[in-house]
Amino acid sequence: MPGSSANHTSANDSLSIEQEGSIVSANLPGAWDSTHENLAIRTLTRLNPREHESVSISIIQPRIPINSDAGQAFHDLLAAYANQAHILSSGEVKSVEKVMNTLNTGDNQCTNSAQQGDRYAPIFHVSECRIEQINGRPVLAVEGSFVNQMGDPSNMFRGIFIDRDGTGTSIQGIALEAPDKQLYSQYSSAFENMLRSITWAGQ
Repeated sequence: MPGSSANHTSANDSLSIEQEGSIVSANLPGAWDSTHENLAIRTLTRLNPREHESVSISIIQPRIPINSDAGQAFHDLLAAYANQAHILSSGEVKSVEKVMNTLNTGDNQCTNSAQQGDRYAPIFHVSECRIEQINGRPVLAVEGSFVNQMGDPSNMFRGIFIDRDGTGTSIQGIALEAPDKQLYSQYSSAFENMLRSITWAGQ
């Protein structure tokens, strides 16, 4: 993928991630394989642990910006809590719906009132949505699970959404997904270590 790379050092070492949008560099512990997609609407790097291919870390960058109103709401929320953690209210979650759609989590119980069992029921259940700081940069962090029409969880999720250029309209998403709680717990620490190792562009 032009402008990005992910290189293995060894099967028992770690994966070095370089030049992925806002990420200058990061380090992911363990043995992972990487695939890249460079499409007209987005770029995507997907990382899978060799022992469990059903687990994935995705780094996605849409090429099409969200609208200016949604971008301004995202920008203002990050600015308001640039130096402190903040758990979003239902109304604030609704205001960043288009941001969350970067990783398909915008259709959730805060933005969609359809009840479970309805064909239009939300596909994602938010456990917590907050502003947090990662290496000096405020990001939108989301935890929860994708669900079927009856509300049963299908994939556990932890992701962050980044304002790439300061306008709020150009979004980058990074997320861990796992098919069950056991695998999610197993790989959560590697994901958190990767996030905490990020060197951001402009730092």
